[in-house]
Amino acid sequence: MPVKFGKSLSGEGMAELERLKSDGHEIRPTSRNHTIVPTLESCRATQLYRTLPHELGHWVDFLEKVQRPATALPDLDTYGELVERFHIRPHREKEQFAHSYAERLAARLRATNAIPFDRQLDREQLLKGHLRLDDFDPAARLLT
Repeated sequence: MPVKFGKSLSGEGMAELERLKSDGHEIRPTSRNHTIVPTLESCRATQLYRTLPHELGHWVDFLEKVQRPATALPDLDTYGELVERFHIRPHREKEQFAHSYAERLAARLRATNAIPFDRQLDREQLLKGHLRLDDFDPAARLLT
């Protein structure tokens, strides 16, 4: 199902559009918007090889910029206080760290051929979970 991005994008919005394109999504510019046409493989690339490492980057950022430095502050010991210290940092700084971390991690994983990896479907578990096989495997549509 296509997704629409507005025409007037910020620098970060344009960067995200480029990241989606590099993930394999088809980008169709129109007079009013950018239409992103995903495929199963482009969604997989976005979720597994970019978004997951990006989210890990947020945890590394939290560890390096908040949790480890807090060990020198004896009166700052609750998790809630640490989370608060993380969230008061500028959003752009946290996002830039996570994007950079994700890019470095993905480059290392690609260099060792750890990613991309073949899809592995457990058809039995999908059926037990009352999920539609063709949502996960377009070829399954041909078998039913």
